[in-house]
Amino acid sequence: MRFLIVDDHAVVRKGIIEIVHDFVPDIAPDLTFDEATTAAEALRLAARQRHDLILLDISLPDDSGLATLARLKEEDPERPVLILSVHREDEYVVHAFRNGADGYITKSSAPEELREAVTRILEGDVYISPTVAAALATAATGRMRGATGHGAQDGGVPPYGGGVPNGLGGLAALLSAREYEVIARLAQGATVAEIARVMNLSGKTVSTYKTRAMRKLNITNQAELLRFAMRHGLSM
Repeated sequence: MRFLIVDDHAVVRKGIIEIVHDFVPDIAPDLTFDEATTAAEALRLAARQRHDLILLDISLPDDSGLATLARLKEEDPERPVLILSVHREDEYVVHAFRNGADGYITKSSAPEELREAVTRILEGDVYISPTVAAALATAATGRMRGATGHGAQDGGVPPYGGGVPNGLGGLAALLSAREYEVIARLAQGATVAEIARVMNLSGKTVSTYKTRAMRKLNITNQAELLRFAMRHGLSM
């Protein structure tokens, strides 16, 4: 198992390695780490080596961590990425998940939260802390920029070249454009094979988007998905 840690502060990288080493060897004794200090270096390492998890700082010296996240996910949507941030604001969280993040924690989080996030993501889940979920559930959707994905402070990029309707609030605001499109088409009765053909993706990638979206929305089956779609008017 191999992790990539992307942060321009050596002390942060060292701290993460020490925390992860306390529990991951129980799962993967052969765990190794790659380290990057810039977005460019991270993209080069990710292109050369398959990583089981990338831990990505949201603030990097040469580019936005959100822009880097979008590029990593564009190249490989199934690549797991956990965002590490000093920001607690809903705007950063939403931009991160819309750009494909598999989890988001702040650098002030307790080691136990990092452990839970890493464990959940390695199991194929999406990690949303109770604190983040509660904040998003009550956040005003008017604060979001919608389809542009740009924020004045974060230097983000449009998530997958599209947007999610502003009317979707709470956890639904975390959907990336492609996750939204997949579940909207599923709700309209399309099969995974049909969606893959229309979106020019593999069936496996479509299934990945479906799984990620349903986990973000706390939906466990097709019936719940249809009810959600009717309630929120999902459409293409």
